[in-house]
Amino acid sequence: LVFVTVLAFKYDFSAKKFFAPDDLEPSNITDVQEKPLPEVSGKSNFIVLVHSDENLLFTILLQTDFDNVSYKAAVLKADTLCDGNSLSEIYSKNGVQNVQTAVETLLGTEIDYYIEMQSNDFADFFDELGEFHYPIASEISFRSKGEEVNYSVRIKAGEQEINGSDFVNLIRYYADREENFTAAN
Repeated sequence: LVFVTVLAFKYDFSAKKFFAPDDLEPSNITDVQEKPLPEVSGKSNFIVLVHSDENLLFTILLQTDFDNVSYKAAVLKADTLCDGNSLSEIYSKNGVQNVQTAVETLLGTEIDYYIEMQSNDFADFFDELGEFHYPIASEISFRSKGEEVNYSVRIKAGEQEINGSDFVNLIRYYADREENFTAAN
């Protein structure tokens, strides 16, 4: 919900604004032959693996529908089990392609593409989307201890401006601590 809400509110529920912002300026390209772009249609399934070094933090499932210009998103926590192994174990021992295969087996859905990002790069990507305000139902004050990658979340109740680092930690908190996937998605 956090991931989808961020994109939806930031771009007024418009895929066009997401992919072609108003402040997009053409560059000085000369002598370019214009070729029509191929028609894009159908659905594509992506997974986005967010990690810190070799430690998987969470995985985002993303389905885009080019026919209806829409998307769906969901979060899988790192300790989601697939055939007796967590996604985190699969990632650290066998890499992203095997996580893709495990998620396909778990969900019975083919994943078309994967994106692998360090958590700080994912946070920077989020920050590039611009300012985002998110309503927090109740104050969150949490500091993890003894994890491979510790994190903390301290956000007051009410509508708060969320940056990329807060976003990464908030997803981890909602998915791992509260197991509140409605809020994480």
